[in-house]
Amino acid sequence: MIRLSIEIVSEPAWTRTIRSKTVLPINLHMAKAYVMGRIEFNANHWTRTFRIDELPVVARVRQKEQLSRDITIRLEAPVELSEKQQEELIDKVRYEIGADDTLDALREIQDKDILTKLALKNSAGLRLYANSDTIEAAISAIIQQNVDFFKYQQIQKDFVTKYGDPIPWDDSLYLYPELAKIAEMTVSDWKDLGLGLKAEYLGLMTERDLKNIEIYAYYPVYERGMEGLMMIDGIGRYTARVIMIYAARRYEKAILDSYVQEILDHKYKLHQVLPLSEYDRWIANLWPKDPALVLHAHIQDYLPAYIRSFDFTELD
Repeated sequence: MIRLSIEIVSEPAWTRTIRSKTVLPINLHMAKAYVMGRIEFNANHWTRTFRIDELPVVARVRQKEQLSRDITIRLEAPVELSEKQQEELIDKVRYEIGADDTLDALREIQDKDILTKLALKNSAGLRLYANSDTIEAAISAIIQQNVDFFKYQQIQKDFVTKYGDPIPWDDSLYLYPELAKIAEMTVSDWKDLGLGLKAEYLGLMTERDLKNIEIYAYYPVYERGMEGLMMIDGIGRYTARVIMIYAARRYEKAILDSYVQEILDHKYKLHQVLPLSEYDRWIANLWPKDPALVLHAHIQDYLPAYIRSFDFTELD
């Protein structure tokens, strides 16, 4: 079980033990690759801001020891939270840290693929960290395409600081910009953030487009959901897959970008750029179940040392 100790600022502290579907512990100290959100990349914690019934809420997620099953969540709100609101917030955190992810595909494949077994050995406590805010994940996925990792982090910070709402009791934190405000942003607004050609797509996104992202990310038929996402200007196959994986936790299709290509070249001697359809067949043959999740273990294992050690609080 993974025990979450929850503290509500407006009420006396209270704790509860919840059970995870997996007996594996979590390591929040691990660098958080491809998380698609405003999470401290290398820290042993993260701080999330949410809106719940129009209230700003801060969830400070902590873990004192690596590979512990104990996760402490401190909830902060301007007024007393109802039990239903508390439950909703805890569910969001559980979802984002993968507390209920069974990791069955990783367990099954490691006996057949020694490289995956080694990747897991090097990444004890691995989880795929998702974003419960699908629109935030989608905007993050679009921003990070073909952008230097550090520039991506800076653009994210600038965007949220300029268009989000500050937390009244902590001026270092911001709520993610609301859907309506994002839809009102112009091409010029996005260009001012340093987004270049991607500003054209983001500036033309309507409120309906943004709502459709949420609809199609969770569409029951995976392929239909993918098709729906790609009907939105600015969302291609790569971005659609990122949304499916790092927002909806749909692991049917793996991503392919230059970093993934480098990993597969190095570990599996791929040494060629495959068309996406051939890539899907190649990956499915290698990892027939939940290939996106298995690939994430290799992404985590392959992170460069300088990324793992970088202090992102130094970004202006």
